[in-house]
Amino acid sequence: EYMGISLLRARCLWLAMAKSSREAKKPAAAASPSPARKASGGLPWKAIAIVAVVALLFGMTLRSGGGASSGGKPAVKAAKASEQKTVANSYHPAGPMVTKMQAEMDAAVGPGIDEKEWESYLAKMRKKLIQSSAPIDVSNEPVVHPDDWDVRVPLADAIKRYNATVASVDPMVIVIDDFFTAEECQLMVTQAFKSGLQRSVLAGDYSSGKFDRPVSDIRTSQNAWCYEDCFMDPGVHEVDKKISALTHKDWKNGELFQLLRYEPGQYYAQHTDFIEAQRMETASVRVLTVFLYLNGGGEDPLLGGETIFPRLNVSVAPKRGRVAMWPNVLPGTLDVDMRTEHVAMPVLRGVKYGANKWIHANDFVTPWRQGNTG
Repeated sequence: EYMGISLLRARCLWLAMAKSSREAKKPAAAASPSPARKASGGLPWKAIAIVAVVALLFGMTLRSGGGASSGGKPAVKAAKASEQKTVANSYHPAGPMVTKMQAEMDAAVGPGIDEKEWESYLAKMRKKLIQSSAPIDVSNEPVVHPDDWDVRVPLADAIKRYNATVASVDPMVIVIDDFFTAEECQLMVTQAFKSGLQRSVLAGDYSSGKFDRPVSDIRTSQNAWCYEDCFMDPGVHEVDKKISALTHKDWKNGELFQLLRYEPGQYYAQHTDFIEAQRMETASVRVLTVFLYLNGGGEDPLLGGETIFPRLNVSVAPKRGRVAMWPNVLPGTLDVDMRTEHVAMPVLRGVKYGANKWIHANDFVTPWRQGNTG
């Protein structure tokens, strides 16, 4: 996770320097820089060096435990992170929306971003993420009996029924285009605003029986939960029914939609959607993730925001109506499959809208209605 953050910062610093270099090459008639900028020919290299050092120091702070999601001292945080094997999405929004972005992120975005340059960088980023992600040994995978629900069944079935693209075979990651209509996508975006977008948080520590949901630089997007009017909307329920047919699970096994908005510079570093602590709850753990891309492609100005699976060398670009589905557990088990860790890449231009639908092993909605979820 922290490697992902460091790489994102490095990208932003590089873009900031490239941007200043391009400005320095512009003719005097095409721009009106300040006297100090004219004299220097662009952003002073001394200032760039200072920003780089600050970013490096901040990255060291994160690696030492300063950015961990659980409470207590750094050593305790690291131990809890190791035990849970996950830093994942939260259940409920908490606290006021945080609008402040990191300075380097803000400096890196703008209309001057070149798409070919971004594609080239994306390939390099994917390679570095793969190199920084240790391989996962699943040689002791248990035998799956025919009468057991197997996470691979709905994934394999989707290939036949929905003409899905197989992005990865083992574990299986599939992509389906035009799974949702433009009207359904717009409905979900509208519901995100109606439900109240706030700064996204992490699940965090569960020692009290409830997740503490800290704000973290690991995740900088905004989200809203599909409660109340959103939950009761007939159109939203139709979207739920489509996902139920896709996953072979009753719609009540799904968490309420987490509706997402990524502004320029916002991202979610490498993580898994699996949360070990949920094993203690009635709904149990998240066995599948269905991610809805609510915009992108065509004439949409969105650039960036890809979903990258470092251990699988897979990248999925946002496109309106597209869904991606992947397992969070090993076949025939409720044990985490770390191979499907993924990164939400920063948005470079435009705004990305999406939605998470996490499918649990058991009924989630009933205990949620009773107030018995973390």
